[in-house]
Amino acid sequence: AACGPKTLTPSQQWEVAAAGVHSGALSNKGEYVIAGSLYHGVSYWRLDDQERLFDWSHQAGVDTTLVAADFAPDDRWAITADRHT
Repeated sequence: AACGPKTLTPSQQWEVAAAGVHSGALSNKGEYVIAGSLYHGVSYWRLDDQERLFDWSHQAGVDTTLVAADFAPDDRWAITADRHT
């Protein structure tokens, strides 16, 4: 919809971050999402039931601010990067 004048209404939506996402990735098969929240670190979601499976951070006790995220071609692994790691 960003490239054309017609705006489409989403068929479904839900919140993966309360205040916004710095970076994220959709798995290659469209089954999972990595979201780097502005205030809550990184989370890994399963789309079919909208369940958050994991939360993590690159440093103990500090929420990670992601600048990049991606999945391996087979979706078995994911990589995340912050400003320093």
